[in-house]
Amino acid sequence: MFYDLHLKQCQIDVLLITPTFLSVVEVKNYSGTLYFPNDFGQMIRTIGGRREGFANPILQAKRHRMHVQEWLTEHHFPNIPIENNVVIAHPSTIVDRADQMVKEHVFHAEKMPLKLQHMIKKYQDSPNYSRFLPQIEEVLLSDPSDTFPNVLQKFNIPSADLQRGVLCEACHHFSMQRIFANWQCIRCGHRSKNAHQSMILHYFLLFGTTMTNKQCRDFLKIDNTKLTIDLLNKMGLKREGIGRGRGQYYLSPSHETFDQLLRQGVTDKIWK
Repeated sequence: MFYDLHLKQCQIDVLLITPTFLSVVEVKNYSGTLYFPNDFGQMIRTIGGRREGFANPILQAKRHRMHVQEWLTEHHFPNIPIENNVVIAHPSTIVDRADQMVKEHVFHAEKMPLKLQHMIKKYQDSPNYSRFLPQIEEVLLSDPSDTFPNVLQKFNIPSADLQRGVLCEACHHFSMQRIFANWQCIRCGHRSKNAHQSMILHYFLLFGTTMTNKQCRDFLKIDNTKLTIDLLNKMGLKREGIGRGRGQYYLSPSHETFDQLLRQGVTDKIWK
């Protein structure tokens, strides 16, 4: 899965790649009641007694599907089938009077696993493109159009407004302190060896692909330089720069490392 993918002058929320098909997924955070007129030219939302018109996300997903098809052709990949879907993030949002087309392509996030199983079954007898997947992944990761998003700028969030420290996964407060080679929450007493990892990963997601020792210390709210070096080295982060001390910095981990930690649930905990 590729998230927030910039491709051919469009931004795709999620691109799912499997051996038999691809799926373009647009994630929408609309609340209220959504209605899709039959002409698909517009989506109408009703909330608080007001009716508002929005661009139709189904059409947006179809456009992005077309861009992915063009991208595959330009890079001499096979014409892999591509699905296009719209996921509604809020479970309380109502999709009203939906016809068959809307029911097929617009659904709540909770239904995504079932939808995925349906698509896998749909293409179970289709050609298998497994041998092309590593090449597709490599080109996508190296594509200069896939720029690192500036999340703080996108949502107009000052850096000073971010909470700093080490988050306790038990009580969800930034109250972990380093005590005898462990992190311990001074609020609830929870202990963890790796509570710092989610904060370090989120630093890279928020601020970019490099981090100095001092930036890490400021973000984790610790003042021990040697401890910071030890924490970063144990995560296997690559170090670059010249000289020692201030001249060196650490690089963001690979997509594979992020994926492994996401599977372990490490980076989810900061948001709970």
